[in-house]
Amino acid sequence: MKNHLFLVLIGLLLFACGGTNESTEETPKDTTNQEASNEDTEADIVQKIDESETSANQQISIGTFVGVEQGDYFYFKMKTDSGEEKSLMVLQGDDTFDAMFENPDSYKGKKVKVTWVATKQDIPEAGGVIDIDKYIKAEIIK
Repeated sequence: MKNHLFLVLIGLLLFACGGTNESTEETPKDTTNQEASNEDTEADIVQKIDESETSANQQISIGTFVGVEQGDYFYFKMKTDSGEEKSLMVLQGDDTFDAMFENPDSYKGKKVKVTWVATKQDIPEAGGVIDIDKYIKAEIIK
């Protein structure tokens, strides 16, 4: 699933940069305009996603690790020091997430510092582009 999403994003970025595949076949004018309009929308979405995930937009939460939830995607579950329960979608793990996923019981209740970003993401299982809280990385605080 990660590879598919990566390939789609790369394709969209290539299109946005002008890397198109020219064809000698003529297509009806209405179809061409409609396709270009749809692709421009997808390129705009990718640009907005890229802009929303800058380090300036990233947030940090400190709290305790609650567990990992698995559905169509993985979710990093934590309870912040202020008592808020957070569920962060994991689209790309790191060493800390991998260790916690492999043995969540040994990490439950451990203090963590988690970097995440509120962003828009194309999630086909949810019907398209949705707002998510995306996991970036975690550190275990000693």
